[in-house]
Amino acid sequence: MRLVIITPPNEVAREPRVVSHILQQSSATLHLRKPGRGPEELAGYLRHIPACLHHRIMVHDHPH
Repeated sequence: MRLVIITPPNEVAREPRVVSHILQQSSATLHLRKPGRGPEELAGYLRHIPACLHHRIMVHDHPH
């Protein structure tokens, strides 16, 4: 069984750091769902997650 993390649409305190920790400690996949957030805000979120884990992240509503 594979763990899939789906983020809530609203802001959660320390969420990027917690998600990063989970990704580092498991083989989980992250579905990053932040409707209404622009590319810059999502890039800021992703900066908290090591680049070597980015291939396990699916960003919803932003195909680029």
